[in-house]
Amino acid sequence: MVEITPGFRARQELSLAKSRATAKVLEAAMLFDDMESKLLRAIDRRDPWTGADLIGWVTEQYPSFLAEADKPEIKIADFADQVADNLQNDPAFPLIVTNLRQMSTECRSIWESRAGEAP
Repeated sequence: MVEITPGFRARQELSLAKSRATAKVLEAAMLFDDMESKLLRAIDRRDPWTGADLIGWVTEQYPSFLAEADKPEIKIADFADQVADNLQNDPAFPLIVTNLRQMSTECRSIWESRAGEAP
């Protein structure tokens, strides 16, 4: 019979916690990649989106992205900034990058106006 020592048990628990953390990071990265690719297919270069459009799209398409967000508009603005950063040097997307930056600014403005309404 094998005896499980407290030290062995602690190492197992630590390993399991690290595995769970790694899985969460990978899941978040996969979600971001999926959101980015679908957003780039959804945005029309000739008809720019607004911050409200982006908030509506993320809320409808990816509610899990906002599930634990205290400041959903800020999280969406950060997402828009990250996508814009990823495309910054791609000559095929200058109008999309500009629109993403504008949407990010508008999302932050929406959050600020809602925060100002709080009692």
